[in-house]
Amino acid sequence: MDGLDIAGPRPQKQWPVSILSTNFYAGWRARTGAGQPLREEHEPFPSEQLLQIIWQRQRLRRDQLVTLDGRKARVLHPGFKNHEAGPDFRGAMVQIDGEPPRQGDVEVDLRSSGWRAHGHDRNPAFKNVVLHVIWEGDRAADAGIPVVALHNRLDAPLAELDAWLGRDSLKTLPDELLGQCCGPLRDLPPEKLTELLHHAAEVRWRSKAVQFQARARQTGWEQALWEGMFRALGYKQNVWPMHSLAESRPQWMSGKCAPAACQARLFGVGGLLPAELTRAGNGSDVYVRRVWDQWWRERE
Repeated sequence: MDGLDIAGPRPQKQWPVSILSTNFYAGWRARTGAGQPLREEHEPFPSEQLLQIIWQRQRLRRDQLVTLDGRKARVLHPGFKNHEAGPDFRGAMVQIDGEPPRQGDVEVDLRSSGWRAHGHDRNPAFKNVVLHVIWEGDRAADAGIPVVALHNRLDAPLAELDAWLGRDSLKTLPDELLGQCCGPLRDLPPEKLTELLHHAAEVRWRSKAVQFQARARQTGWEQALWEGMFRALGYKQNVWPMHSLAESRPQWMSGKCAPAACQARLFGVGGLLPAELTRAGNGSDVYVRRVWDQWWRERE
């Protein structure tokens, strides 16, 4: 597989990197990846791209997020990466203390000063920003926008996150590389292609295992597995609502929770109970009424 190389002659190919595994795919991925190296100051400092990936993947101690003015911040959805001009993420949903959830954009900068330095305060494209995410800082650049610093709020050491996430790009491949893997893969002998796929699967599996391990260090293995299961059941579109529901498991499974009660709590907390019955008097109405009766008594 020595001939498998679709990377152009970019400086990135010469970066020293940590090999995630001894297999070929891991080494090739590290050599040709789009990640940025950590910058050394007094301590490791992430690139803005790595910070964006950390935010998108929510590799954070989410229950410990607070704004710079000391208010608890809850991320209901991190938003979708914006590949056009404007804020880094669109369609996010956050909740500050007990306020109603805010839906809007999220901007990611290394420091709070970036808000004014980059001209966001004068750009109308940033008027819907509901959260400013930074690496470190001690004061908000705009008093009207909550600011959360991620320094000391990661779920794993920064170097570990860089090793697993730093080669992942939030963008699609550059135009000159699109489809370029097709030729080398087509020309590989079947046994070599199978070996490469096995190597790629191993890297993906290890990446997921490391993420589970990081979460288990915070909450224990049982809670980490519940969250992983709920994320999987959310499929592509509902990963974060399901993840949020799993994070609240200590509440909806607190005390005695018979199957019917747990089911009512899940449907209620998830907002899945219809506001009105169909009045058709069929079996589904009877079932929904029974679930509602349970939820009325417990929803507070």
